[in-house]
Amino acid sequence: MSSPAAAISATRERCGRNRDALRRSLEALPDSFVNRYRFAEEKDSLTLPLYAKTPLCRGLTRHEEALGSLELTQNEARILWALAAHAKGFGFSAGEKGVSLLPYGWLEITGAKQAKPVQMLAEKCRDAGLPWLEAENGRFYRLSVAPKRLFFDAEAFCYDLSFVPEEDKWRLTLCRGEIETPLGKVAAVEKGILVSRTVEKRLQQVREQGLSCIDDDGALKELAKKSIEQKLNLEQTGLRKFLRIENNQYQLACRFRGC
Repeated sequence: MSSPAAAISATRERCGRNRDALRRSLEALPDSFVNRYRFAEEKDSLTLPLYAKTPLCRGLTRHEEALGSLELTQNEARILWALAAHAKGFGFSAGEKGVSLLPYGWLEITGAKQAKPVQMLAEKCRDAGLPWLEAENGRFYRLSVAPKRLFFDAEAFCYDLSFVPEEDKWRLTLCRGEIETPLGKVAAVEKGILVSRTVEKRLQQVREQGLSCIDDDGALKELAKKSIEQKLNLEQTGLRKFLRIENNQYQLACRFRGC
């Protein structure tokens, strides 16, 4: 067998309708074989939009480019979210009969209602020269992008800060609500860490007054990386960056909830 999709198809034929046997057989395949993604380099990283009005972006962090050659509908954007969430091992639950979760990011979609838009999206991406979606036998689908290269639109995230007197620190909580997709639901995410008074004051400054990374000599960038981004383990949330730099100005990637 020359591809993961071929393995899925052959294993499916052998196991018939026994999905538990299929899942066990797929899990027994070597990772080096199953996870041969078409796109795995950092330059292939994708930020998936939440809404149709937001373009899909590709490329290195801080150097992403909007892909104007691929215009997505909101349903198509949410289909990508579903596939990405499953690939990354996030909480994803199939919403209707005819959608089954398989290992290594694969979905088996037997319902014609659900399969047709996914197949059309795969063809749309391929026609745009962006063959991200693998499809086999009209029923097996996955994003052929390494999971660590998949990120979600910062518009879906928010953060909050609350003082913790007994620690003399602030609790920073990063949240993303549950996302409805045509294939099911992407579970909500909430992660919290303690940050110093200094970090809280610097975030407030960026939020309310603005701050140039030139005037700051990049100090906040390093502070945010060590005190926030690494502690939150952003890759596990799907957010690409918490603190961004645009036109030499610091910007918080997600909105402040302030509640």
